[in-house]
Amino acid sequence: GILGIKTGTTAAAGECLAVCMDKDPLVRQKPDGSKGVTPRRLIVVLLNSTDRFQRSRMLLRDGWAVYDSWLAAGAPVKDAKREIIKVTDPQ
Repeated sequence: GILGIKTGTTAAAGECLAVCMDKDPLVRQKPDGSKGVTPRRLIVVLLNSTDRFQRSRMLLRDGWAVYDSWLAAGAPVKDAKREIIKVTDPQ
């Protein structure tokens, strides 16, 4: 379900929306008998959108459809490595 949503409007960015949605985690049996749990979360950020609410619904729907197709095709789900990126001169 939807975990959070934030709207905003500025002169520079126009009408904006950020939304976060998750689905039930994937639980898989590992060869050693233990279970691996992979959370599933999709984040959509729209900037300068003329129809941010409808567009976000479409992006969430399409994003999950692509993910589900990828998973159904046998694509492995691996834990992503996290990297911290520092922005030294944001504009």
